[in-house]
Amino acid sequence: MEKFENLTSGFASLDLRDPDTDVIQEVGLSSPLGQDIKLLRAEISKFRTEMAVSCDIIETVDQLRKRLNDSEQQQLLNDVCISGVPEANGENLTHIVISLAQKLSFDLDERDIVNAHRLGRQQNRRESGTDTAVSPARPRTIMVRLTRRRVRDELLRAARVRRGADTAGTGIGGLWEAGVKSCKHHLKRVVGNAHLTLEEFSTILIQVEAVLNSRPLTYLSTDPNDFLPLSPAHFLVGRPLTAPVTAQHLYDVPELRLPRFQRVEQIHQHFWNRWSKEYVSEMQTRTKWHQHKGDLKENTLVLIKDDRLPPLKWSLGRIHATYPGKDGVARVADIRTADGIVRRAFTKICPLPSPDS
Repeated sequence: MEKFENLTSGFASLDLRDPDTDVIQEVGLSSPLGQDIKLLRAEISKFRTEMAVSCDIIETVDQLRKRLNDSEQQQLLNDVCISGVPEANGENLTHIVISLAQKLSFDLDERDIVNAHRLGRQQNRRESGTDTAVSPARPRTIMVRLTRRRVRDELLRAARVRRGADTAGTGIGGLWEAGVKSCKHHLKRVVGNAHLTLEEFSTILIQVEAVLNSRPLTYLSTDPNDFLPLSPAHFLVGRPLTAPVTAQHLYDVPELRLPRFQRVEQIHQHFWNRWSKEYVSEMQTRTKWHQHKGDLKENTLVLIKDDRLPPLKWSLGRIHATYPGKDGVARVADIRTADGIVRRAFTKICPLPSPDS
């Protein structure tokens, strides 16, 4: 105890952290206090060395953890999920994946597969009254990890080509993908946060389907008196789709004033109003001229823009005459419709594409 008190009293006037202070020389090397200071300095130096090593270890561990995380993220880019493959006891998933790739006309080698496993726990149910295990109705997804990302991209490209929906490179499928995007865009905005029952939502989806399948694609015949266009409905039911005409437009009526049926009809009218305008505008964009290609020919079937039409009703007519201006370019045309001849500007009409275009 007395030795510790002497050591403490000696430290009170000395700065051990200053390397220029020769503490041992002041107190004497042979004295007990000098020996204790020497040992204490050795312990401090050892502690500093251990702390530096610990900091280096912590920094190294953090770097390794970051590299491991980056490596795992890169490996996730090589994964492929396969759904719908029936499960079987003792199945070899590697051989199953290779056989599926062969059906896609893709040469996948066993060395290209790192591992393959099913996601989730197998939950087999038992038949009532027996011990026979029955596989679940929906098989688990197969997760395949490939060695390279290039193999994964080529395998997915082969799958898209097999389904006939390869939109990369050749541009096939761009129009119908744009149509699906447009439909989803307007459907989400007209439905919004409406609280609909299952029957009401099913009714809206069926009405939206009818709107999409009623759009005019091209003309059916070259008869000047035939105003009927070809639509997707002709491929489904063999005739154009029709709908009962509503007594009033419900665009601007507040939702709280409408009963449930009229609320569904209001959503239907909103979708028709939005989507039909965009469809005509897109057709005008695709057929818009960048240079003079000649006036519209007589008896050309055109689509007339009219915002007052009810759902599934398209205004169609055939060119009767065009009127060129002083520069020789026609910008107005007389159109023969089922209700008579009307005059419209070229900005209000859209010629339907011919089957050869």
